[in-house]
Amino acid sequence: MLPSVTQWRSSVRVVPSYPAVKKYLTLLPDSTHLSAAAFCSLPAANRVALLVDAPSNPLTGLPTTAGIAGALLMEISCVRNANVAQVKIHSLGVHESVQDRGLASALLMRAVDVAVAHVIDDPNETGAFVCASALSFCLADGLCRRNWDVLLLLLRHGWRIWTQGAAELLVGHAHRYRAEKRSVYEFDLTVAGPMVPLRGPVLYPGVQSGVQLFKKPVQLAAPPPRITSRGEKWTKSYKINDNLQRGIIPLCVESGVRPLPAKGLLPFFANVRDCQVLEDYLADVANHTFNVTTDKHDREILVHKLRLPGGTELEGYMDYGTLNGKHDSLLQSARTLKTKGKAQVHTALMELPGCRDILQSAMERLGHGGITVEQMTNALRHLHILNLDRHAQVDFGWHEDTYDLNVTESQRDTTLSIIVQLSATFTTAMQLWGFAYHEYPGQAAGVVFHGRALHRSVPRVHIPHHRAVWKIAYFVDASALPSRRVGAKSKKPCEAC
Repeated sequence: MLPSVTQWRSSVRVVPSYPAVKKYLTLLPDSTHLSAAAFCSLPAANRVALLVDAPSNPLTGLPTTAGIAGALLMEISCVRNANVAQVKIHSLGVHESVQDRGLASALLMRAVDVAVAHVIDDPNETGAFVCASALSFCLADGLCRRNWDVLLLLLRHGWRIWTQGAAELLVGHAHRYRAEKRSVYEFDLTVAGPMVPLRGPVLYPGVQSGVQLFKKPVQLAAPPPRITSRGEKWTKSYKINDNLQRGIIPLCVESGVRPLPAKGLLPFFANVRDCQVLEDYLADVANHTFNVTTDKHDREILVHKLRLPGGTELEGYMDYGTLNGKHDSLLQSARTLKTKGKAQVHTALMELPGCRDILQSAMERLGHGGITVEQMTNALRHLHILNLDRHAQVDFGWHEDTYDLNVTESQRDTTLSIIVQLSATFTTAMQLWGFAYHEYPGQAAGVVFHGRALHRSVPRVHIPHHRAVWKIAYFVDASALPSRRVGAKSKKPCEAC
């Protein structure tokens, strides 16, 4: 099984001032090993190499002579009179056997951690880094600037790239140019890395975790009051949250998988490659249409549609006002998509790139790794796609999914919500009522929780300008998942619920 981003990241070997790094890089792309000579000529105190060993082929498990699966070479220096430490990435490359497997993303994340530690904990002899208040990232001149794979990776991690004439290059544009095999030499590109404040820990460029990142609970919309009248929808939601705290409700009865006691949900990682493929499709503006029209009340509305490869169109929604901030129907329509009916659910699962494999990862985490496509399609009831940016039209306040989705009464207690973050631009967070909030570690991070549990989004204090995170939400009926025991009868929902 291929390593996840987290496993790749933990396997990165930091090699400061490595004297013979060039000989280890010969089987990596030219953009990496041809830069080694120039890198090794830099002052020893300022150069850091990040290497990932490859004792065996990640695909076959057999020994390989590659030696190094991936490498990132960077230079850390101080900008005079600017109180800023500069990190210049000279090269970034991975072996062809692990292309698009999350290793390059893990190297970039780890590079930020190393740079922060180097600047804060290991100042050079002159003390030039001691007073630095921020890190500025940039990409050195060389073959990396001419590599669409490297530029796409940087765009996904919050970097900004402009073409001649100050037109900003988006992920969808870069993906299309790469598919068309257009040379980067055709474009006069300006590459600008983000400024990273030296407050941490830092996950990747432009992203802080925990400290002053998410709004405090008192800044959020208050949850609905506890109502004890029999039959009211919130009564059951609060009861499920209380039982989750006691750990007596499994997410999946047949496999006995239970959520984390501290957070009430089950985290997992999807394959990074699947998430990147789906994000690329969603970020391509050519796949979307936007039309402004009026409804029967002469209200101006925006009709947003995503065209699937087979021609089916998913449409956005605009009237969901349960948000932590101000609701704007036009902005919300442009940032949401949902399926209508079982036929669209099946079509989206089969046609959206990476969509089926991401759900398969969640099924494996729930103990249903052998589930077939037909069984997965039968269990999937709804599919939503969300785009979170500074307008916060998908920053949802306290709610529970089964009522919002008009799930039938027989499925309310067995509906599971599965949310996966597709982008690496910045981190997001959510919280179940009565539990600590959960921060998604980044791209390909997902969670599974009971759809009838009361929960909310936890909005960030600041979202980078012109940056967004794509998410996908699956709503699955757990009672429709196959039994793991031959001849076993489906169990009724927990009586405590």
